[in-house]
Amino acid sequence: MRNEVLTTLAQHGDDPSVKQHARELAARVMSGTVGLDSEFATGVLIMAAESGETALYDEIQAKLGKARSPEELRMYRAPLAYFADPALVRRALEWAMT
Repeated sequence: MRNEVLTTLAQHGDDPSVKQHARELAARVMSGTVGLDSEFATGVLIMAAESGETALYDEIQAKLGKARSPEELRMYRAPLAYFADPALVRRALEWAMT
């Protein structure tokens, strides 16, 4: 439920403080310094991706390439579809087509 509340506040409420919190949590997810279940971690990464830049995209894609389980694959693959920058959308499409 926590994931749904955070997602709703970030996406539909357009709450800057929630988005900032998601970016901070995403950094901790990427560094492995926070213990979140994979569903919540995926949601956090998606929220960060929605306003993310190239550096985050590259970091997520690097983690995807090193994923050790189907769960990690899903966690790092899902956010790639949520970047808004047209150049990153194009990169995600090109990646998906290969």
